Amino acid sequence: MGVIRSQSLKFSSVNLVGTIIGGFSMLYIYSLDDKLYGFAQMLVSMAYLIIPFASFGISSVAIRFYREFKNQSDNNGFFSLLLSITLLTNVFFLILYFLFKHSFYQFVEYLEMDSQKLQDNEMIIMFLVVLINLCSLITAYTSNYRKIVVPTLVQQFGYKIYLPIIFLLAYYGVVNIQIFSFLIPIFYSATLVILLLYLRKVGGFNLSWNPAYYKTKMKSIKSYFLFSSLTSLGSSLTFRLDSVMIPLLLGYAPNGLYNKIYFMSNVIGIPTNSINQIANPIISESIKDNKLDEVESIYKKSSTNLFLLGSYVYLGMLFCLPSVFELSINPIAFEGGAMLFAVLGAGKLIDMLTSVNSAIISYSKYYRWNLGFILFLGLSNLFLNYFLINEYQVLGAAMATVIALVLFNILKLIFIYWKFKMHPFSFATIKIIVLFTLIFAIMKGVDFQSNPFLEIIVNGLIISIFAIPIAYYWRISDDANVLLDEALVRFKIKK
Repeated sequence: MGVIRSQSLKFSSVNLVGTIIGGFSMLYIYSLDDKLYGFAQMLVSMAYLIIPFASFGISSVAIRFYREFKNQSDNNGFFSLLLSITLLTNVFFLILYFLFKHSFYQFVEYLEMDSQKLQDNEMIIMFLVVLINLCSLITAYTSNYRKIVVPTLVQQFGYKIYLPIIFLLAYYGVVNIQIFSFLIPIFYSATLVILLLYLRKVGGFNLSWNPAYYKTKMKSIKSYFLFSSLTSLGSSLTFRLDSVMIPLLLGYAPNGLYNKIYFMSNVIGIPTNSINQIANPIISESIKDNKLDEVESIYKKSSTNLFLLGSYVYLGMLFCLPSVFELSINPIAFEGGAMLFAVLGAGKLIDMLTSVNSAIISYSKYYRWNLGFILFLGLSNLFLNYFLINEYQVLGAAMATVIALVLFNILKLIFIYWKFKMHPFSFATIKIIVLFTLIFAIMKGVDFQSNPFLEIIVNGLIISIFAIPIAYYWRISDDANVLLDEALVRFKIKK
């Protein structure tokens, strides 16, 4: 866990700064015009929803087969192979799209959704599909070198700075809506160039070609390629579908509200993203070497660390967000946001509890099973979104995502225990549940009313005063205790 903890801490620190910038944007920039923000989110979400059809899960292939190609010089032309496949699949997808797009739009209209929003922006969306696909491939390939911080800094942190700037340009009429939409793929074009330069710096950019070696591996790659593509599709249907269906069913403004709250719920999942990105290659190698004890150790420790930190952040945000909304430039723009967060945040927390279960299945010989699970997740989310959005509006989208995610994780837990005889739970899990149930009960009894800024400070302090010392002395997480001890020594509180 040493490498994982080190890279995860750096990754989370970068994301934390990005989250602060993003939070400021949500409160003081995007709240100026939910419709404009909802429009921008629909463009990117639609691109991500389509990407599995164009990429066929190539990012997973970059991690899954890296070790089989790895050598001291050119990695047997692995990067060239990945890049060639990506470009070919993207061209193939674009040809099929323009041949059958009218049938697709007719289907959207049949579902009583507004297809015109997609038709008006199809060229921008297609540009985004290709650019994001290439960026994802390079990011995944770079993670094989245990480097995840810089790609995150460029893509996620950079976008959190870039989008508010072009948003304000559009809001104040400096650019029109067409130019605004065009500026989004401009960002990903620049990101692609920077990622390629960084890959070259870490020694991964090599365009050598090795067809003789490819022949020995193509059969297994093709098999994995198909299943990983469908897996990526299910994932997109889960995590991007709502941001597409809401504007098509309800309009851009509700999508703006939903995405602002979805962003806030993503704060809980920052450690999940960091651990997954650095743990996936390690899990892949450990399974390859049949080191299941190491896999189980990562499984349990990740679950404990993620659930502990996630519970702390979730509870803190749950009681502080109503006051945060009051500090916004337009508090009315967050009406109904607290309930949305409670639902979406609970889903994130459950996902953190089950930790790296997707990686264990994906990088084992049972990876085909993950296809069934992820398609179940995606399709259930599709149907739940369609019916619950019509019934409960924006809250229905949140409910659909959480219900599908809970069922998905239960299925994976059962499968991993069946095949590997391991699970992520421990006595520490019970301690965390007891600790934060107690804190929740205490906070429900607190009736402190003052100005919003003071309410945030007081609620945050009460939660921290109970959570941090008790978690430390109960030794819920060894990794958390090590980090806290290091901090105490650094500030000369402890020798």
